[in-house]
Amino acid sequence: MSSDGENEISQGPACVQCRKRKHKCSRGEPCQSCLASGAMCYYAEFKKRGAKPGYIETLTKRMDQLESIVLGQSLLLASQGLVPKTDAPLSQKLEHLRSGLLLNADQNGSISHYETSQNDRKRKRSFSNESETDNILPPENLLKELCRLYFQQIHPWIPILHQSTFEEKCKSPNRSNTVLQAITAATIKFTNLEQMEQDYYYKRCRQAVLLASMDRFSVETLQASIIVAFDTIGSGRGPRSWSIVSSATRVVEQLGLAGEDDDMDTNKLLNRVGFLVPAKNVTETEERRRIFWSIFQMDRFCSVTTGWNTSLTSSDVKRRLPTDGTLWKSKIYKKTRYFNISDPDVDSTDVNDALGGYAYLIEATECLNRVASFLLREKVNFTTREGLRTWFDGFQALDSMLVRWKTFLPEKWQVASVQADGNMDENLTLAHITHNTSVLLLHHHVAYPPADLNVRLPSLNSAQTCFSAALEIATISSKFLIHVRITVSPQFAFCLFVAARTVLAHSIHCNADLDGSFGVLVNSLREISSRWNANGPKQDNLANKLANKLENARNMNSPINARKVVFEEDEGIGSMFSLASPSFVDGFRSISYQPVTPSSGHDITDNNIEPSSGMSTNSVTEFELPNTLTDFDHIFMWADYPRNVRDPLQ
Repeated sequence: MSSDGENEISQGPACVQCRKRKHKCSRGEPCQSCLASGAMCYYAEFKKRGAKPGYIETLTKRMDQLESIVLGQSLLLASQGLVPKTDAPLSQKLEHLRSGLLLNADQNGSISHYETSQNDRKRKRSFSNESETDNILPPENLLKELCRLYFQQIHPWIPILHQSTFEEKCKSPNRSNTVLQAITAATIKFTNLEQMEQDYYYKRCRQAVLLASMDRFSVETLQASIIVAFDTIGSGRGPRSWSIVSSATRVVEQLGLAGEDDDMDTNKLLNRVGFLVPAKNVTETEERRRIFWSIFQMDRFCSVTTGWNTSLTSSDVKRRLPTDGTLWKSKIYKKTRYFNISDPDVDSTDVNDALGGYAYLIEATECLNRVASFLLREKVNFTTREGLRTWFDGFQALDSMLVRWKTFLPEKWQVASVQADGNMDENLTLAHITHNTSVLLLHHHVAYPPADLNVRLPSLNSAQTCFSAALEIATISSKFLIHVRITVSPQFAFCLFVAARTVLAHSIHCNADLDGSFGVLVNSLREISSRWNANGPKQDNLANKLANKLENARNMNSPINARKVVFEEDEGIGSMFSLASPSFVDGFRSISYQPVTPSSGHDITDNNIEPSSGMSTNSVTEFELPNTLTDFDHIFMWADYPRNVRDPLQ
């Protein structure tokens, strides 16, 4: 073979065998490596890499054609002000043209919000300081409507945003979109958008909020977490909300929001790391204060419904209660008293006048949590006089706390009534209902003792208290739903469920017809469920789940079993709510229930609160309460759901 041939072969590709074994190939036929190993030597067809001839020229011609078309259209639109008449770069002209066309089409309604969002998603993003999650918000006109819906429907229950200040921040080019994403996720169901559009905005915005909450500590991420947690709990997906609330409680402590700025001691030998700059004004200070109390309230609610310990302990809270909402909205600051439900009368009248319904709701929720914690923690032997007397010491202390809280309410807050403008204060109404729940939790085991208890309790007064309380809750809730047409808090639905269970337990224990207030409470839960879904998908939200549990219990002629789940996300998920119904076993007669119709209140006497057939009347031990405790029973004509102390929270 000539030297020219060898040079030609040596410049070609290696044989297939050498390329597989990564050996140096002499490029002969056969090559030296294959000849030595005895392998078959062959060469694959060599294909030149790169674009085909003429491809680049074709692309250039197409770009020239598109450029001429766009420039021609810009001449026609220049008279409308959509394209600048300057010698600006082509890229600037194209961007200006695109923005003008989108604005014009949006005003004429020719492009749907969903199409616009889809185009934005498909548009290739460039590397910049802008986060990818910042572009998932709806168009500005829809975003403004969502903000309006938020302050109308959700803000009354979690008043953590100062409306006028927030609206000013939204106009800033450097605004934080995290809170807007949370608002979008919580309120998109109130719009008339198609289901596909609602799902797109809800899922993307909610996920963006959760990622931002894990990524950074700030006031904005806390506000967004509160909004998302509120929506998650009310939607009946309790387990998903636990992690959000738990994370928020840690962040609120790490940011130093559990104490007042004026009380922070800077003279310690070792100070904590501070992440937040001082508040600019009293409005921002009150906003941060309300963020803490909103998380505090959610932490208490989750603790009551699960039986878990609270993440924020009362002893570590050194915060003043939030001021009245009307004062805060008008940017009028009045100093309020510190959080202390044990001594509500320590401050002057002027200080108490600065409190509003939200402050009293916080205190009522703390009372509910203390009662539930006592019933969960306390172990007692109900078969002995000494065991009962020990338990009643704690009972009386909590009873005194509840009486004192109600007694020291200012006169204008004593009753949840309709105001002159035809509305009712949302938080004050919920505060009264929550306080009723605390009373009934405490009185339940005394009012409806288990069938096998060999000690006679003073059940008459407690039973009167419980039944009257349930009727009071039914009255307040129905009045509220008539006069206030907004979404209702999950805690409100929880209290209605508890009151309805009381009516059912009372009917079984007293061997009486089921009172009509049961139907009122169930219908109220159905109304709350309908308001919660709004225009979104008809999902099985929290209020609807509670109503279904109540109707199933009525149809089975038995109280709701404490082991049955109420707060659940999917079938098989563990119980979130486990407050027990009375443990009526074997001792109570089967009752034939009539359809739920309005009926008059039952007169409770010792004759119709009989010991069950399974209880030996000869072995009953008389147990009398202190006179002061018996007097307390007559005070409570407002309360909520009773609970069996012997079946602790699961």
